[in-house]
Amino acid sequence: MQMIKLLLIKYVIFVVVIWGVLNQLTFITTAESLVIATVAALASYLMSDLAVLPTWGNAAASVVDFFTVWVVVWGSQLIWQVLNISVWEAILCAGVITAAEWFLHPSLLLTGARRLRVSEHERAAADRT
Repeated sequence: MQMIKLLLIKYVIFVVVIWGVLNQLTFITTAESLVIATVAALASYLMSDLAVLPTWGNAAASVVDFFTVWVVVWGSQLIWQVLNISVWEAILCAGVITAAEWFLHPSLLLTGARRLRVSEHERAAADRT
């Protein structure tokens, strides 16, 4: 349950930042910003939180978050040809999200570590029986 709450917080951060930045600087609809935020959050979770964070830690995961968000936001112009998102707007989105993720990663690590400890205890109990 704790992990779901953290992932929901992550998604809200992505939606608020991407909608807030891109809606103020470009002519982007709410639906477009929701799609971009959803794709960016999923890509960030899969690449950064699941693959990099447990192995290499917060700093490496934050770097991966930055580049993942930047590529998704700036690359969204390939889907919607009418979007005119500059490199700097994508960097601004990625930077703000990376700053927020820097503080969210320790909670994700603790939740994952707690889940790992519980599964190790369950395995050890099963081995004893």
